[in-house]
Amino acid sequence: MVHACAEAAPTAPMRLATICLDDPSVRRRLEEQYDALAAALDRVEGRAEWSVKVYAHPTPRGAEAAEPAVSSGAAYLRRKKAAATEKRAAAEQSAATAQEVDLALRELCVASRRLRPQDPRLSGVEGTMLLNGAYLVDARARDAFTQRVAELAAAHPEVSVACAGPWPPYSFATLEPV
Repeated sequence: MVHACAEAAPTAPMRLATICLDDPSVRRRLEEQYDALAAALDRVEGRAEWSVKVYAHPTPRGAEAAEPAVSSGAAYLRRKKAAATEKRAAAEQSAATAQEVDLALRELCVASRRLRPQDPRLSGVEGTMLLNGAYLVDARARDAFTQRVAELAAAHPEVSVACAGPWPPYSFATLEPV
C-alpha cells in the first residue's frame, strides 16, 4: 500500500501503531504537525530510498585445522600472533572500504543515514555487516547511483556490497530534520 502511494505522490509513512480514534483527531494531528509534515514531504518529493550494505567476507570455518603442525610452543605463539595481526589488518581494511563506499555514495544522494548493522540471523548473510546505509536519491540520479554501487562493488572484491531499492523513503520521511 505504501509503495503504491509513494509512486503516486510524496509519501511520509506514519510510525507503526499510530492511533487516531476518529476523524477529528486525525485532522487535529495533521494541523498540529502541518509544518513538519510539509517539510518531510518536500524533502522526499521526487526521491526514493536505496539501501546499501557492505559485508566483510566470513572467515572460513576450520581454517586453523588446515594449518601445518608446528614444532615448538614459540613457533605456535608466533603463528597465532601473526594470524591475529593479519585478521586485525583485514578487519581495518574492510572497515576503511565500507567508509569509502559510504562517502562515494553520499556524493550522489540528497541525504544519507548510517543505520545500525543488522543481526546476521535477520539478514541471512554470513559475515560482519560493516555498513548499513540508507540513501535518499533523486529520481534523476537513480542510474548514476546504481552504476556507482556496481563500480564500487567491482573495485572492492575484498568485501560484499549489496544494493536494494528503490523504496518509499522511510528513513527520510521523518518529522525531524535529516
